[in-house]
Amino acid sequence: MNWTTEQLQYDSTVIKPPKDKNKDLNTKYLYIDSRDRNYSTSPNSNEYVFYINETLRNVVEVELLSINLPIDAIYPVNNTNNMIYYSTDLAPVSEIINNNNYIRDNTSILKSQQIPKGYYKRSISSTNVITDNFKDQLEIELNKDNDYNFSVTSTSVINKYIIQPTTDVASNEGLFFHNTNNLINFDSYGEKHNKLLDNTIGPILGMNRNYTPFINGVVHTEQNNEIITGHDTSFLTDLEHLGSGDQITIVNTDISGNPIFETLKINTINSNTEITLDNTTLPQLTRSNCQLSPVKFIGNTCMNLEGEDVIFLHIEEFEKMEGDSQGAIDSFCKINLGRGTQDRSGGKLKLFTNTNDVDINKLDRLRISFKDYNNNLVDFNNREHNFVLAISYYVQSNNYNY
Repeated sequence: MNWTTEQLQYDSTVIKPPKDKNKDLNTKYLYIDSRDRNYSTSPNSNEYVFYINETLRNVVEVELLSINLPIDAIYPVNNTNNMIYYSTDLAPVSEIINNNNYIRDNTSILKSQQIPKGYYKRSISSTNVITDNFKDQLEIELNKDNDYNFSVTSTSVINKYIIQPTTDVASNEGLFFHNTNNLINFDSYGEKHNKLLDNTIGPILGMNRNYTPFINGVVHTEQNNEIITGHDTSFLTDLEHLGSGDQITIVNTDISGNPIFETLKINTINSNTEITLDNTTLPQLTRSNCQLSPVKFIGNTCMNLEGEDVIFLHIEEFEKMEGDSQGAIDSFCKINLGRGTQDRSGGKLKLFTNTNDVDINKLDRLRISFKDYNNNLVDFNNREHNFVLAISYYVQSNNYNY
């Protein structure tokens, strides 16, 4: 040590640090490799504890400098998004929110099929789909159903999947595909939105959270009348994937009323508010304020066979980000997986209080995890990763830690 005698205070057994509080800012570069974890307690590389060889004190800034992730090992279809849900029945309407969002709890009547996880190849030309492994697999899994056989097609023009039964649905039944079920709290103000089904494959098929089996608006039918009229409907847009002979299902919306189905065939779609039915399948009931569901499924957005573009790096010692998604809350940074790049955002963390005292007084380990938007741990399929952090911390002048 180079301090003078006057700078040090002796107290029998203790040499006290100098009173001089001049601070220097040091930076260490920490290389973190998932292979250095304890495999007994953390068998998977998506969640583990990394122990730092030297305890760092008075940390004031942390920055992610680089990261190498096994992007090709993160399957677009995986155990968190590979369930397709459908039903031939519906629960009664339990409540109505936002004027036209009819809420049903279909938990007890949902059917599901599981799609094997992995990559699926889809190649298209300017006019045709040449190969589509996902379509083929989806058709195989759906045809395990005991009631219907299904046909799955896709188009290169609108980039959407179309699913329909190979035989007609009975006039007093329905067929509905689901991405959400019932409601969930949206924020601390008590607002609600549709609750995603567990591990739903909806986003891959082209369903966002607003998707329901029903088109917008409500319809009116009259007994033995071939005309269906709509209120706040957009038949020309919402039913543009249907042609003559395709089926639609009409169901009542009265709260707590048992669903009564009429599945009918269309002849022509005349306007956004009028449909002409095939005269062989006319309504047997006169009803208003009913919902309309096309039997032939199509999503309300494009398919996404590439999977999630974003994952979140969590380091519990450096919780920074805020957001509505559970995966983003308290994460350290966002990592973009698109096109084989790792675009980072929010990776720099500064920790100061109003009194200029530092917040992290001791740092000897990092609790690390990688999560998706829905707060599921990312499955790296046993592949490893590494990244580098720059950690800046204060020391006394002459590198004396205090």
